[in-house]
Amino acid sequence: MFWAKSSLDDKFIWVGSRTGSFTVSLTYNLEENVSNSKNAWWNYLWKSRVHERSKFFMWKLANLGLPVMSNLLRRGVEVESENCVHGCDGCENEIHVFFHCEVAKMIWFTSPWCIRWDNIGGTNIFTYLKSLIDPAGVLSISPNDKESFFFFNVTILEHLWGLRNKTLHKEPIGSMDLAVLNIWNSHDGKLILKDEKGSHTPISNSSVPASSASMLDTGNFVLYDKNSTIVWQSFDVPTDTLLYKQPLFPTKELVSGESETNPASGRFRLRMQRDGNLVQYPVDTPTQPQYAYWASGTFTFGDNVTLNLDRNGQIYLVNSTGYRTNVSGTFADNLVYRLTVDVDGILRLYSHGLVQNQNWSVEWSSTSDKCVPLGSCGLNAYCISTYEGPSCQCLPGFDFVDGNRKNLGCKRNFSIDCVAEDEEHAYSITELNEMRLEDDPYSTFFAINKSVCVENCLRDCNCEAASFKNLRCSKQKLPLRFARPRKRKGPPWTTFIKIGNGSSDCVFGNTGKFRIKEVN
Repeated sequence: MFWAKSSLDDKFIWVGSRTGSFTVSLTYNLEENVSNSKNAWWNYLWKSRVHERSKFFMWKLANLGLPVMSNLLRRGVEVESENCVHGCDGCENEIHVFFHCEVAKMIWFTSPWCIRWDNIGGTNIFTYLKSLIDPAGVLSISPNDKESFFFFNVTILEHLWGLRNKTLHKEPIGSMDLAVLNIWNSHDGKLILKDEKGSHTPISNSSVPASSASMLDTGNFVLYDKNSTIVWQSFDVPTDTLLYKQPLFPTKELVSGESETNPASGRFRLRMQRDGNLVQYPVDTPTQPQYAYWASGTFTFGDNVTLNLDRNGQIYLVNSTGYRTNVSGTFADNLVYRLTVDVDGILRLYSHGLVQNQNWSVEWSSTSDKCVPLGSCGLNAYCISTYEGPSCQCLPGFDFVDGNRKNLGCKRNFSIDCVAEDEEHAYSITELNEMRLEDDPYSTFFAINKSVCVENCLRDCNCEAASFKNLRCSKQKLPLRFARPRKRKGPPWTTFIKIGNGSSDCVFGNTGKFRIKEVN
């Protein structure tokens, strides 16, 4: 018996092996060595440096061996629908999946070569595959780019096949695939995110429909209209990171992630202020000096100041006159850089080599002390620096919310309820010298000494803590935010925290009454 010369013929016996058993790998190896594989395209494929997996895939594509709907129907396999899985009209065959599908055309056009296959006609897949090594009629490339052009196109073909299969089987789709598909599926040219429940979240806000998308070498993800004009770009909506050629404009912010594995908005932000100062604050705080924990000190630099990252890793500010001031030094030119507000609230400059499998290295940081960011240990807690690194501590009367994740803050280990009876003391005050809290009291009054401040807080049902400074007593409610040891500058500062005495069901007070209950 002879093996099938035609890609449409199937035989019962395979003579390419001694046993007569057919395997795809034997067919592939035989095809690689037979004389008729010496034509230009096959010869180029077999001798190319692409991975064997890619050669195998290209061989199956050229021989109509992929299970597209047209091939399944031709072999009598029942399918639910013969149409494209992406919703295009017409029967799904190789030419449609890889070249004429709207999703495929979008991906080809957003490649570095902006490829269009409209000029290629016919129904033979080989006509298209030959264009991968001889793209005459598609575009003109220099001989030096021929190999990279072929490698790139093989990668796109494999990518399109994987995307088709994931869509068909409703499997999770990668972020870039999802972005391209959602532009196509939105029908109005808007970029959306779709969760597992089918809910849509718009990403781009352009009033002009997008026709294509591209990930630029700078890392900027760009949407184009039908005239190839940019209608939206990711550089205009920064998250936690700034890249080369991505300015941070006045009033814009970088916000840290929730955790190393959760990119949702976290607890810290970097703001480019209108006064020219680059400042870090906790989120949900006013842009006031008491909440700033790091600043560039450039508040007299002028108007319309932007934060920028140079190719050599230098962080700098530029004002409206073009004058430049540097925030950091310069580094090597042959590295890739990013400026990130990390989950711990510290602004860091990272570098990465151009060789694969390297790690990001820290080149610069706003501080080396992880206790500097306000609120790094959460509510009702404070951070201290030790030889072993930062350590989160609960304020007196509080326990950790989660002992394994101490930066989540602390909660009361007893509860206080106001009641209407006067009884013995059930709580006391603990004194913390040089411990500072957020200056956000609900009541402030003159106190001749600390004892007056303590007594007033003890008798006030609402008072959870108090601060005494410059003969001023400031009473506060829960939660107690931004507790931190105070550096010894200026007048003494004393903080008082109300704690339970260990008894339960007791009350006390004249102006306010309490019931103290131990909490397990």
